[in-house]
Amino acid sequence: MQPRLGGLRRTGIGLSLGAGAMWLVSLYGLLVAPSDGVNIGAALLGLLAMVVSVAASVVLICSLGRARAPVGAPGRAQLDTAAKVGGVLGILSILAWVAVFAVLPLPINPEPLEVAGLACFAVSSGLMARSRA
Repeated sequence: MQPRLGGLRRTGIGLSLGAGAMWLVSLYGLLVAPSDGVNIGAALLGLLAMVVSVAASVVLICSLGRARAPVGAPGRAQLDTAAKVGGVLGILSILAWVAVFAVLPLPINPEPLEVAGLACFAVSSGLMARSRA
Protein backbone atom coordinates (compact mmCIF):
# COMPACT_ATOMS: atom_id res chain seq x y z
CA MET A 1 0.00 0.00 0.00
CA GLN A 2 1.38 3.41 -0.96
CA PRO A 3 1.61 6.11 1.68
CA ARG A 4 -0.87 8.94 1.48
CA LEU A 5 0.19 11.82 -0.77
CA GLY A 6 0.89 15.15 0.88
CA GLY A 7 -0.95 18.30 -0.08
CA LEU A 8 2.03 19.72 -1.94
CA ARG A 9 2.43 16.55 -4.02
CA ARG A 10 -1.32 16.50 -4.82
CA THR A 11 -1.14 20.13 -5.90
CA GLY A 12 1.82 19.40 -8.17
CA ILE A 13 0.09 16.41 -9.74
CA GLY A 14 -3.05 18.49 -10.30
CA LEU A 15 -1.02 21.25 -11.95
CA SER A 16 0.72 18.63 -14.10
CA LEU A 17 -2.61 17.20 -15.24
CA GLY A 18 -3.91 20.67 -16.03
CA ALA A 19 -0.76 21.57 -17.98
CA GLY A 20 -0.91 18.27 -19.84
CA ALA A 21 -4.50 18.92 -20.88
CA MET A 22 -3.57 22.42 -22.07
CA TRP A 23 -0.62 21.01 -24.03
CA LEU A 24 -2.89 18.45 -25.73
CA VAL A 25 -5.44 21.08 -26.75
CA SER A 26 -2.67 23.41 -27.94
CA LEU A 27 -0.96 20.71 -29.98
CA TYR A 28 -4.30 19.63 -31.47
CA GLY A 29 -4.99 23.22 -32.51
CA LEU A 30 -1.56 23.64 -34.06
CA LEU A 31 -1.27 20.28 -35.80
CA VAL A 32 -4.76 19.05 -36.66
CA ALA A 33 -6.90 22.14 -37.15
CA PRO A 34 -4.57 24.85 -38.42
CA SER A 35 -6.23 28.12 -39.38
CA ASP A 36 -5.40 31.73 -38.56
CA GLY A 37 -7.56 32.12 -35.46
CA VAL A 38 -6.87 28.62 -34.17
CA ASN A 39 -3.10 29.08 -34.50
CA ILE A 40 -3.15 32.26 -32.42
CA GLY A 41 -5.35 30.71 -29.74
CA ALA A 42 -3.31 27.51 -29.65
CA ALA A 43 -0.07 29.49 -29.35
CA LEU A 44 -1.47 31.53 -26.45
CA LEU A 45 -2.71 28.36 -24.76
CA GLY A 46 0.73 26.83 -25.29
CA LEU A 47 2.32 29.85 -23.61
CA LEU A 48 -0.03 29.46 -20.64
CA ALA A 49 0.69 25.71 -20.56
CA MET A 50 4.41 26.48 -20.44
CA VAL A 51 3.93 28.66 -17.36
CA VAL A 52 1.75 26.03 -15.65
CA SER A 53 4.33 23.35 -16.55
CA VAL A 54 7.08 25.32 -14.83
CA ALA A 55 4.86 25.86 -11.78
CA ALA A 56 4.01 22.15 -11.65
CA SER A 57 7.68 21.17 -11.91
CA VAL A 58 8.65 23.58 -9.13
CA VAL A 59 5.87 22.33 -6.84
CA LEU A 60 6.72 18.67 -7.50
CA ILE A 61 10.44 19.28 -6.90
CA CYS A 62 9.62 21.09 -3.64
CA SER A 63 7.40 18.19 -2.60
CA LEU A 64 10.40 15.86 -2.88
CA GLY A 65 12.19 17.83 -0.19
CA ARG A 66 9.27 17.42 2.18
CA ALA A 67 9.17 13.68 1.57
CA ARG A 68 12.49 13.17 3.31
CA ALA A 69 12.91 13.12 7.06
CA PRO A 70 15.86 14.93 8.68
CA VAL A 71 19.22 13.19 8.63
CA GLY A 72 19.56 10.81 11.54
CA ALA A 73 15.83 10.48 12.11
CA PRO A 74 14.68 6.92 12.81
CA GLY A 75 13.15 5.30 9.76
CA ARG A 76 14.44 8.05 7.47
CA ALA A 77 12.77 7.74 4.09
CA GLN A 78 15.02 7.68 1.05
CA LEU A 79 13.92 8.99 -2.29
CA ASP A 80 13.40 6.21 -4.79
CA THR A 81 15.01 6.24 -8.21
CA ALA A 82 11.84 7.43 -9.95
CA ALA A 83 11.69 10.50 -7.71
CA LYS A 84 15.38 11.29 -8.24
CA VAL A 85 15.18 10.97 -12.04
CA GLY A 86 11.89 12.88 -12.06
CA GLY A 87 13.46 15.71 -10.09
CA VAL A 88 16.40 15.96 -12.47
CA LEU A 89 14.10 15.91 -15.51
CA GLY A 90 11.91 18.56 -13.88
CA ILE A 91 14.93 20.84 -13.52
CA LEU A 92 15.92 20.13 -17.14
CA SER A 93 12.42 21.03 -18.33
CA ILE A 94 12.56 24.35 -16.47
CA LEU A 95 15.98 25.07 -18.00
CA ALA A 96 14.67 24.19 -21.46
CA TRP A 97 11.77 26.65 -21.11
CA VAL A 98 14.16 29.38 -19.94
CA ALA A 99 16.41 28.61 -22.92
CA VAL A 100 13.43 28.95 -25.29
CA PHE A 101 12.95 32.55 -24.20
CA ALA A 102 16.69 33.18 -24.27
CA VAL A 103 17.00 32.18 -27.95
CA LEU A 104 13.81 33.89 -29.19
CA PRO A 105 15.60 37.14 -30.15
CA LEU A 106 18.31 35.16 -31.97
CA PRO A 107 17.96 33.70 -35.47
CA ILE A 108 17.79 30.20 -33.98
CA ASN A 109 14.84 27.83 -34.22
CA PRO A 110 13.55 27.25 -30.64
CA GLU A 111 11.39 24.22 -31.56
CA PRO A 112 13.94 21.57 -30.45
CA LEU A 113 14.13 23.25 -27.05
CA GLU A 114 10.34 23.38 -26.84
CA VAL A 115 10.05 19.68 -27.64
CA ALA A 116 12.80 18.84 -25.14
CA GLY A 117 11.10 20.89 -22.44
CA LEU A 118 7.74 19.27 -23.10
CA ALA A 119 9.23 15.75 -23.16
CA CYS A 120 11.19 16.32 -19.93
CA PHE A 121 8.09 17.77 -18.27
CA ALA A 122 5.88 14.86 -19.29
CA VAL A 123 8.33 12.17 -18.17
CA SER A 124 9.21 14.06 -14.99
CA SER A 125 5.57 14.49 -13.98
CA GLY A 126 4.82 10.84 -14.63
CA LEU A 127 7.81 9.63 -12.64
CA MET A 128 7.15 11.91 -9.68
CA ALA A 129 3.46 11.03 -9.65
CA ARG A 130 4.22 7.32 -9.40
CA SER A 131 7.15 7.60 -6.98
CA ARG A 132 6.70 6.41 -3.41
CA ALA A 133 8.48 9.40 -1.89
